[in-house]
Amino acid sequence: MRLLLFIAVLWKFSVHKVEALTCLTCDDVVQPRHCTMVMTCPDNEVCFVERRVNSFGEEGYTLGCMRDQVCRNLTSTSPNSRCSQCCSKDLCNHEGCGEPGYLDIRGPVCYNCIAGVPEGRCHHIDICRPGEICSVSGKGMFGTTVFASKCMQKDTCGTHLEYGLEIIGKRGHLSGSGVRSYDVHDCIQCCTADLCNKNCHNSVDGQWGSWGSWSSCNARCNQTRSRPCNNPAPEHGGRNCDGNSTQIQSCVDTCQVDGQWGSWGSWSSCNSRCNQTRSRPCNNPAPKHGGRNCAGNSTQTQNCVDNCQVSDCYELHNIDPTLSSGVYTIIIPLSHTPIQVYCDMETDGGGWTVFQRRFNGSVDFYRNFSDYENGFGFVSGEHWLGLKYIHEIASQGVNQFRLDIVRYNGSKGFDVYGNFGLKPGPFYVFLIGARLRFSGCKSLLATVHGSPNGASFSTFDQDADGYVGGNCAVFDHSGWWHNDCSTLNPNGLYLPGQTNDDVMRYAGEEGLKSTTLMFKPI
Repeated sequence: MRLLLFIAVLWKFSVHKVEALTCLTCDDVVQPRHCTMVMTCPDNEVCFVERRVNSFGEEGYTLGCMRDQVCRNLTSTSPNSRCSQCCSKDLCNHEGCGEPGYLDIRGPVCYNCIAGVPEGRCHHIDICRPGEICSVSGKGMFGTTVFASKCMQKDTCGTHLEYGLEIIGKRGHLSGSGVRSYDVHDCIQCCTADLCNKNCHNSVDGQWGSWGSWSSCNARCNQTRSRPCNNPAPEHGGRNCDGNSTQIQSCVDTCQVDGQWGSWGSWSSCNSRCNQTRSRPCNNPAPKHGGRNCAGNSTQTQNCVDNCQVSDCYELHNIDPTLSSGVYTIIIPLSHTPIQVYCDMETDGGGWTVFQRRFNGSVDFYRNFSDYENGFGFVSGEHWLGLKYIHEIASQGVNQFRLDIVRYNGSKGFDVYGNFGLKPGPFYVFLIGARLRFSGCKSLLATVHGSPNGASFSTFDQDADGYVGGNCAVFDHSGWWHNDCSTLNPNGLYLPGQTNDDVMRYAGEEGLKSTTLMFKPI
């Protein structure tokens, strides 16, 4: 019993599995090789050829598919009239029962459905002549792709048009002005193997996959990485991926790498400050192992005034009370010129337009009249806005003026006046009204040697003060509304704690640590 079971198992695993052969299929042909029809057999079926005698006494051949086991039982090579033979290769039943098969010198066996049928429904074949090869062209029609197939001269295949398609070679997609773009299934293809023209495919151009990891650092302080051309890979005659498959960069493990800038990003949207910014990363490469940072700025700012027509910091504050102090772009009211100003958005209700700001001595304030008229310094740091801009902004209405100081010992003070303004150039006379509020400061209107109120602006190259003994701007080393060489000198030398006459001071006190002059509408 065990022996029988073993034999049964051995027989089960020794049966040869045959998968989907393509066999000739005909009835009553003179020779097997005269058959010009094919079919795809089910799995485990093989090709057969059988010789029969018809009612007229004529021999003929029937070809097709048959189950492998059945065919083995029926196989006969008798020289008598009846004969059956099986084989297990594509088109292998073109010969058998003593009849010769295809000639040795021939072209390939090709599908031959000139009218065009869906894939798998072409059953006609043709044996090409020497010098011919198989061709197939496909066309998408109402969601179905049909394929026309035949033999064609080798030197002309790929240059003929099938179905009226303007397709040449293996490329199946055309574009351009005046040329229609074809269905994604339009294609033409030529090939040389038996039954190779069952269908065709569009060419697929290669696209790069993801970069791999960097290699280890080599002796040249370089490392490499690569990427595959597989997203997708080129197929059916498509182009290879453009560009390089490898990259090389300096190693960071043993070699000092200085930073280099990457590309600038896009400009941001115009913000409530009437500015827009863009940035660039220091990553091409990034600095490593003691390398220098990228030189220059990582951000750029430009004004965007088309939709942002504010004339001072007070208007900006009214638009958005949550804005913080910083640099903003405004349009000054008379000349309609866009300029950048520093807005104090926190002090005393916010909305102050700053026209003088000093806190570290980084900017020299001993300047000529042209500099004071047009402005100097850095708006985000120490600066003087410019007399012509102060006059133009303040000319809109009634303003208040505020002076803030920080002394050398850290104590603070402020002084606020109404009716602030400047007369137009060239003298830009300083005007203030009554004192509104103050803390830790003496009154500007009671300054020793004369208040700046009503004084013209003087510099070392334009003496417009009221002192007959010389130029106060030279004595005090500053540009200011000097009346009689006043002890108020916020544009003097930055020497905190010093008591010289020419230092940045207030009411004759020692040199200050910081000053801020600003104004806004009342």
